[in-house]
Amino acid sequence: MVQEFKVQGFDEFLSKVTELDKQNKVILCMFCGDKDASGNSWCPDCVVKEPVVRKALGDVPNAENVAFVYCSVGGREYWKDRSNQFRTDKNLKLTGVPTLMIWGRPNEKLVEDQIKADVISILFDQD
Repeated sequence: MVQEFKVQGFDEFLSKVTELDKQNKVILCMFCGDKDASGNSWCPDCVVKEPVVRKALGDVPNAENVAFVYCSVGGREYWKDRSNQFRTDKNLKLTGVPTLMIWGRPNEKLVEDQIKADVISILFDQD
């Protein structure tokens, strides 16, 4: 079973992936817009894609060596700011939410409509 970690914001994200990296885990990261009090993200694509990703986690190969980091990137205004850390960090280079990627592979990610159950496994094919 894949172990899950929920983090909020860039600093918490970076701290968690740094910790998990030292454990030699494959770190699958999902970036989504913050959720409101009722548990819904401001990002409609995130609302649609999160269940798809969670279902696919059950089929991840070598799940005991995989950590899933669910990162809330902030509110809509923060996300839309092109200079936010998620967009400018050389290890992320995010262009949209939701984004699914394996930590350490900033040029290999699934963004928005690319996130589909039958293609999530492609991220793991290169391990």
